Amino acid sequence: MWNTIIRGYSISDSPISAIALYKDMFLCGISPNSYTFGFVLNACCKLLRLCEGQELHSQIVKAGLDFETPLLNGLIKLYAACGCMDYACVMFDEMPEPDSASWSTMVSGYSQNGQAVETLKLLREMQAENVSSDAFTLASVVGVCGDLGVLDLGKWVHSYIDKEGVKIDVVLGTALVGMYSKCGSLDNALKVFQGMAERDVTTWSIMIAGYAIHGHDEKALQLFDAMKRSKIIPNCVTFTSVLSAYSHSGLVEKGHQIFETMWTEYKITPQIKHYGCMVDLFCRAGMVGHAHKFIQTMPIEPNVVLWRTLLGACKTHGYKGLGEHISRKILKLDPSSPENYVFVSNVYASLGRWSSVCQVRSLMKEKAPKKQHGWSSIEINFMVHKFIMGE
Repeated sequence: MWNTIIRGYSISDSPISAIALYKDMFLCGISPNSYTFGFVLNACCKLLRLCEGQELHSQIVKAGLDFETPLLNGLIKLYAACGCMDYACVMFDEMPEPDSASWSTMVSGYSQNGQAVETLKLLREMQAENVSSDAFTLASVVGVCGDLGVLDLGKWVHSYIDKEGVKIDVVLGTALVGMYSKCGSLDNALKVFQGMAERDVTTWSIMIAGYAIHGHDEKALQLFDAMKRSKIIPNCVTFTSVLSAYSHSGLVEKGHQIFETMWTEYKITPQIKHYGCMVDLFCRAGMVGHAHKFIQTMPIEPNVVLWRTLLGACKTHGYKGLGEHISRKILKLDPSSPENYVFVSNVYASLGRWSSVCQVRSLMKEKAPKKQHGWSSIEINFMVHKFIMGE
């Protein structure tokens, strides 16, 4: 009876009640079994409650249930969800016989925590051990290929999906569209997109974003029209891509109209990134004064990115007074970023304000930390090699 109620709470909108009920059960002297621990672990994963999860881990060990693979998988999932991949890795390595769910959980965990190289390494180990991969795991791997920009490896994973006969559902299909789009292979992205039996708003948004990012603004806007004709309601991600396309196309009036429809037609409250697209739209059109007024009348606090966009426009169009005012604001908002000092000093240099350049450089040495080195990567024989300048 306790397990039934705990399970109900763990899959409901109130998973915290599952943890509370488990504690009551414990205080009543009723011994939990493996099902109890599994349900409570699920609740901890939903809530990202690492402390309670670690307590459960110790109780599982005390109960002598730390040999059960489903419970170990639940613990790995919990540690991965909470960003503790070192703990998850130790548990995985110590498992006598990890099943396919164990491998999939680890691959997904590495992917979710941005550890792309580890994700691909584990996938190769799965292949060597002849462990089958499900659509969810492969979607994680495909997403990593897109993040790294490794097109050849992404194509190999796609061919593996076809070879193994894995059904390309909405999640996996969307991941493939995103991977090809990020790698600049828009023809392949469109081929997957058109071949999908079902497409949701995320699929449409990613395809539109692919066109917008790579400068195919007209195709992005055409796809947005097709999306509306398909009765798919756009979300905030869709509007970010669409507004970006209008910005690069120089269609100020139409872009402003779309921005207005976010709330009036779709009841979507614009976020900072949408306001950023509008500022960029005005700045690209040379409407610097209009962009400045737009920022000043925003209902939310503008961030450094918006001010930097406006400062760049001041540099391009020669707004010296406004540029100096914005420069001071940027350094005040984020005095710890070395990029801001470099950006502001370059603007001063373009305006011929050499004394101000020296002042900014001095401030940078005094207040800002050292700039982190940029890095790049190259794919050779399905291996991703990461390097920085000078290596």
